[in-house]
Amino acid sequence: MANPPRKTVQEIASGDYGAKKEWIHTETDPRKLEEFALNFPPHFPEHQHARIAIEILLAESAQRLTQSLIQLTQSAERQSRRLIQLTWALVVVSVALLAFALAQTAIMLKEDAATHAQQVQSSQGKPTGSGQH
Repeated sequence: MANPPRKTVQEIASGDYGAKKEWIHTETDPRKLEEFALNFPPHFPEHQHARIAIEILLAESAQRLTQSLIQLTQSAERQSRRLIQLTWALVVVSVALLAFALAQTAIMLKEDAATHAQQVQSSQGKPTGSGQH
């Protein structure tokens, strides 16, 4: 059994008041409600009811968007805190690596200095090769 075709906004607007009111309460498309409201002068109850329904739909939509934004903001805040923690961890690792590199450099410089000093001492103890044959 097929569903009856949906009525157009103009057909609903020309129907009885009870059907109009029921349609206004169940319609979820603000554009259709606006189209419906434009079929009546502003002082008619149908127009006023449609405008109120539009405002309710927009308020509900704004509330959903607000909740989504709050959730996104909380997620971004958690991620920012985690990023700060990781940044501090990176700072600690970088400082440790710098300290290690400085210690290694100091050790290498001492070893080079000691090697150079030994070379100088051993070369001072040897006779120079100039003038001897």
